[in-house]
Amino acid sequence: MAQLDPAFSDVLARFALEELAQADETIYAIDSDLRLRFTNDGWDAFALNNGGAAVLDTWPLGRCILEAIPEAIRGFYIDGFARAAATGTVFQHTYQCPSPELARTFRMSAYPLERRGWLVVNADVFSGPNYEEALTYDPDLHVDEYGLIHQCAHCRKVRRNGEAERWDWLPALVAQPHPATSHGLCQPCLGYYHSPV
Repeated sequence: MAQLDPAFSDVLARFALEELAQADETIYAIDSDLRLRFTNDGWDAFALNNGGAAVLDTWPLGRCILEAIPEAIRGFYIDGFARAAATGTVFQHTYQCPSPELARTFRMSAYPLERRGWLVVNADVFSGPNYEEALTYDPDLHVDEYGLIHQCAHCRKVRRNGEAERWDWLPALVAQPHPATSHGLCQPCLGYYHSPV
């Protein structure tokens, strides 16, 4: 169910909020401190359809989105949002977010709101069969000495212990995330999506 911080309603007044609230895309608004101030029905639907029901409880309005972004790439998002605010241009970023069955690519567009925040729209630009070789989760291979699983925040592959460059496609851990999952980035995703141009 769409949520709006009443103190942020004037910032979004120029938009057709009912249409945003009911849109299929995952749409949210953040303030200048990158704290959630609006989430739409698409936000809820995406979480529920992708094994993220806990997101709805753990990500209430007021929470800073930087907490969900791996530290290695926080600067990329901070710089992108700041550049959009300073220039009045849209910050766009394309990223992967596969499901157990589908290869999916999304486009994030962050529209600056007169230096008071951003309206962020995440649209599915490609969905098709996932042809990755699916492997079986093996705790001996995939859980580190601290009991953590390291999953790429983009492609959702899981790092093999002791092999920094070996990441496995484990659909079971995409469908049902391990409770001790730490998100980072595999080297291909870091280099492709977040290297300086």
